[in-house]
Amino acid sequence: CAIYNTTIVRPSDAGGGGDGLITAYGSALVQNCAIFGFASNSFSLTAGSDYNAGDFSSFGVGSNNLTSLTFADQFEDVTFAAGDYRLKTGSDLIDAGMDTSAAGITTDIVGTARGATYDIGAWEFGSSSVDDSASGATVTATASISAGAATVDSSVTGATVAATASVTAGGTTLDQ
Repeated sequence: CAIYNTTIVRPSDAGGGGDGLITAYGSALVQNCAIFGFASNSFSLTAGSDYNAGDFSSFGVGSNNLTSLTFADQFEDVTFAAGDYRLKTGSDLIDAGMDTSAAGITTDIVGTARGATYDIGAWEFGSSSVDDSASGATVTATASISAGAATVDSSVTGATVAATASVTAGGTTLDQ
């Protein structure tokens, strides 16, 4: 499994708790991802995982990760109502990523070309504003994951999804 240039957030006013990224069935290659606002992250990353950012203390692998960052300093508006996770002026994530064009990533979530030095996360700094009626909008969805298969109830493509998840594995159900 590989995850590139993704923004995974729990809105600042959603309360604590939850896991941001879980790799329950093995390891994942994770590059240029921003993970913020979660009580914990239960992941195992493969060699080559690097250039990630979060508000926790360690990714475990990679020497170019940004850790212990302040969530609100990175994005335009981190509240549930606004859900604007575009990078704000002065964000540590700007020009802090790696080139992931070999994996086919040359634009951000709304089609803005990645710069000479990639930004970490789904949006390249300076991307157009979020439009709730267009592709690239922020969507609230419900995800159900069972034995490695996931479904998300959302019809908007290229969206950042603020999700409620129900995860079932080995007979245990975990609601987030």
